[in-house]
Amino acid sequence: MKPEANQQFTDLKTLVKSRRAVREFSDLPISDSDIKDIIEMAIWAPSASNMNARVFVVVRDKDRIRKIRAFSPGMFSEPKCIIVLCTDRQKAFEVGGELGRDRASLMDIAVSAQNILLSAWSKGIGTCPLASFNAPAIARILGLPDHIYPDLIITMGYPASKPETPERPNIEDVMYYEQYGRKEV
Repeated sequence: MKPEANQQFTDLKTLVKSRRAVREFSDLPISDSDIKDIIEMAIWAPSASNMNARVFVVVRDKDRIRKIRAFSPGMFSEPKCIIVLCTDRQKAFEVGGELGRDRASLMDIAVSAQNILLSAWSKGIGTCPLASFNAPAIARILGLPDHIYPDLIITMGYPASKPETPERPNIEDVMYYEQYGRKEV
């Protein structure tokens, strides 16, 4: 491995292992340039069949955040910003059929979300992804047309405190070779 690639991996490993779900946020605002940088990284995530059917709705208005929170039981505090990751289901269907609309588009949302989480954390901004929300209510609050579906909400803000480090499984307990249960090559 080239030295610069090794350093990039080390930097990425540090970023990934240090990232935490943040649920309590300080009052510091997030700049427009930081939000654009973060969304740009989401756009650069892989896309199945180069579908690019993702849409990102950024919400910073306090009243709208409160309305969204009322339909999102997993949102425990008021973030400074919310990014709602949506799928243009019409475009996803046109490119990938039912599989594109119903499955591949969710993979696109997931990899975009990971880029958002890591990009935000690299800027000192905490995030928490939420799947527990009333999608039709969120769509109404955001004025989404019928073909745009809200798949995931990511709350954002500067952490009010340092989140605890969660436990993770040992690699030996979750990694197998060639077939499930095989621990050695």
